[in-house]
Amino acid sequence: MGYIDAYDIQLTDDSIFKKSMETGLKYILHIDVDRLLAPSYEVHGLTPPNHAVRYGGWERKGASNWGASKDSFTLAGHSLGHFMSAAASFYFDHHNEQVLEKLNYVIDALKTLQNQTGSPYIGGCSEDTFTKAFEGNPDWCNDYWVPWYGIHKIYQGLIDTYLYTKNQVALDVLLKFADWAVEGTNRLSDTQMQSMLDVEHGGMNEIFAQLYNLTHNPTYLKVAERFTHKKVMNPLIANEDSLTGMHANTQIPKIIGAASIYTASPTEHMDYRKACENFFNFVVNERSYVIGGNSIAEHFEAKGSESLGIKTCESCNTYNMLRLTEYLFMWNHDSHYMDYYENALFNHILGQQEPQTGAKEYFISLLQGHHRVYEKIEESWWCCTGTGMENPARYKRCMLFTEGHSLFFNLYMPATFTWKEEGLKFEIQTNYPYDHKIRIKVLEGHSSDATLHFRAPAWISEPMEIQCHGKCISGKGGQYIALTDSLDEGDIIEITLPLSIRTYASREKQTIAFQYGPLTLGAKLKAVQNHSGVMEYISDETKIDTQTEETPYLLASEDELSHIVQPFDNKKLLFKIPDDYTSTHQSIILEPFYGIHHHFYNVYWNLNKEGNIFEKALNQITVDRVEPDGQQDELGHALKHEHSIWGHYIENGKLFYYREACDDEAAFFSYDMQVNEALTNWLYLHFKNTASSKEHLLIFANGTLIGERKEGAKKDIIIKLPETLTLKHSKININLKPATLNDSTGWLTEIRILDSPIDFV
Repeated sequence: MGYIDAYDIQLTDDSIFKKSMETGLKYILHIDVDRLLAPSYEVHGLTPPNHAVRYGGWERKGASNWGASKDSFTLAGHSLGHFMSAAASFYFDHHNEQVLEKLNYVIDALKTLQNQTGSPYIGGCSEDTFTKAFEGNPDWCNDYWVPWYGIHKIYQGLIDTYLYTKNQVALDVLLKFADWAVEGTNRLSDTQMQSMLDVEHGGMNEIFAQLYNLTHNPTYLKVAERFTHKKVMNPLIANEDSLTGMHANTQIPKIIGAASIYTASPTEHMDYRKACENFFNFVVNERSYVIGGNSIAEHFEAKGSESLGIKTCESCNTYNMLRLTEYLFMWNHDSHYMDYYENALFNHILGQQEPQTGAKEYFISLLQGHHRVYEKIEESWWCCTGTGMENPARYKRCMLFTEGHSLFFNLYMPATFTWKEEGLKFEIQTNYPYDHKIRIKVLEGHSSDATLHFRAPAWISEPMEIQCHGKCISGKGGQYIALTDSLDEGDIIEITLPLSIRTYASREKQTIAFQYGPLTLGAKLKAVQNHSGVMEYISDETKIDTQTEETPYLLASEDELSHIVQPFDNKKLLFKIPDDYTSTHQSIILEPFYGIHHHFYNVYWNLNKEGNIFEKALNQITVDRVEPDGQQDELGHALKHEHSIWGHYIENGKLFYYREACDDEAAFFSYDMQVNEALTNWLYLHFKNTASSKEHLLIFANGTLIGERKEGAKKDIIIKLPETLTLKHSKININLKPATLNDSTGWLTEIRILDSPIDFV
C-alpha cells in the first residue's frame, strides 16, 4: 500500500507541471552549495569549503538583531536542509544526475565537518543554545530565534537524501546527529521538554518517527513522542478548536509529526490520528481561502473569518498542509482529501514561483487589487524559499495510490506511469483542466483482477462518466468511481469530467470568487511595471508595499452570479463578466489565477457595494506599516520593549493583534520605521478602545515627544512628524510609553508611516 513512486511517473512535455518543474530544477542547479554549507563550518570556527561566503537574508539574520547589520547566524542552515530535500526529490522523481552530484558533494562536506570537529553537530547556529537547553536553562534561546526549527530542516534533508538516493554516508551523518539530540534531550524532565517545545521547533517529532521507521530502534520512537507538543495536541484530541491566534506554520509540522508517529505505531497512538483529522478539518473548513492557503500575517484567524490582506496564505503552510493530507488519505481514501490537495496544488503551489526565474513567494496576497511579491534570489532565503525549492519536485507525489489490486487516480496530469505490482503501464492523455476529457491507455501488460478508482471531484454539478470496453458507468461528485474489469494492452478508458463556472462565497459572506473546475479565477489589472514605486522583488518580507489598483465591484444578485460569467477564450480558459455587471461599466476578463504574474490582480469581489474606502485610501499613502504579530513584522522593525505584552482579540468576528506596555516606570515598546526622506511624513496609530481609565500614552519620535493619547480618545491618531527628523533620513524610531507608573499605552493594533494626511470617517 502506498503512493506510486514519482520515479515511476513521467510527466509529458505539455504538462503545466512539467514546465514549472523544469524552472524549479534550474533554480536548484544555480545554487552555490558551498555558500549554504558556510554557516555549519563557521559555527565551529572553521573556514567554509572553497572560502565561500554565506548567503544573505535569513542565512544571516538573527532574532536579537533582525533589521540590524550585525550577523548572529541564528536561523542559518535551514536553507541547506531544504536544498538537500529538494535535490533528493529532483533526483528521485526526475532522474537528474547533475543535481545528484551537487547533493553528494554536500553530504561528503557534512561528513568531513563531523570528522574535523569530532562533534556530531552540523547545524548553522551556535551549539551553545542547545547546550543551555539540555541543561534545562529556561532562558536557553535568549538572543536566538528558533534553533530547533533550523536544524530540523537539516535532519529532514539527510533523511530525504538517504531515502531517495540511498547514500549511506547521509545515513551515517544523520544517525550521529540524531544521537546527539537523543543524548541531550534525555537530560530533560518531561516538564522541561514540554517547556522547550513552546519555541517553534519544526517537525522534530516527525524526524524521530522517520528514524524509527528506518532503524526500528524503539528509542527513536520514544524521542518522537517526547518531541510532541501536548499543549497543541491535547485540545485536538479532545475535539477542541483552540487554533485562533496561533502562529500557523509553527503548528502544522507538529501535526505532521503526530501523523508520522501514528503511522509508525497505530495501535498505541489512535488519539494522534484523531488530532490530525480534527486539525485538518479546523484549518481547511474553517480557516482556508479559496486558493487552499491559510493564515493572515502567519497566524490562524478566528473561525468564520476570511480577511483579505497582503500577508494571506503563507506558502510554507500550504506545503505542510499537503504533506499532512498525504498521511490522511493513506489512512482513509476519502476523495475530500484529494479535492483539497488538488485545489491547493493548482491554485497556490503551482503559482508560488515566478515562471521564468523560479523566484519564490512568501505570501500569496489576496488583498483586492494587489500583486505578487517575489524574493530577491540569493538575498532572501525565507522559510518559503526553502519549501518553494521543494515544491516543484513534489507535484506528482500524490498523483496515484495503490492498495492491493486497487489503483486510485487522485490527480489528473498528462503522464506515463508503471503499476509494478500488476505489471501494467499506462498513458494518461489529457489537457485537464483546460479540457474536460481524460483518456487513459494501457500501454503494456494484462490484469484480470485490478480495480481502478477515479476521483469524481465534489465540485462537479453533473455526473462524471467513464467508458471502457463499450460500457459506461457514472457517478456524482465527492467520491471515487470504481472500474472493475480485465485490462489488456491497447485498452482505452475515457473519462468525461464536467467543468463549469462556480461561485465561491467567503465565510464572512462579504465577498465572492469564481472557480472553473479545480481552478480559481482572477482578473489582471494594470501591469506592475507601469506603477511607479512598487517593488515586486524584495529581500525583507516585512517591507511588502500596500499599493493597489482600483477594483470594480459586481452588480448582480446572488442567483445571477454563475450566469454572468461568459466563456471568452476556451483554449486559454478566459471568461468575461460583461460591463453591465460591473461598477465601472467596463467588462472584466477572468483567467486561471496561478498564471497571473507581474500584474495587479483581483480574486475576491465585493457584491453590490464598494469595499472599505478608508482602508484603500490608507494603503495608497502608506510608506511603512507594523502589525504587532509577535513575529517577523515586529522583529523586522527592530522591536525593543520592556514590560510589554503581545496578544490578540476578536472583534466583529475578526482577529486583531495588539501590543501594550504597562505597570512599570520602565515600560515601553518601540519600532524603527521607514520614512519618505523627500516628503513630509505622518504617523498613524490605531488602537482598540478598552475603556480603561489607565490609558495614557506618550509618543516619541527619535526621543522627541510628539504627542499623547488619553483614555476615551479616538481609536485612530495621526500626527505630523517633524521634518527635521525625516528629511534626508530613511528611518525613524517610534517609541510608545505609559505616561506614569500606573498607566498603560492601551492596545496598539497597527502603526503606519504615511506620506500624506488622511481624514477619518
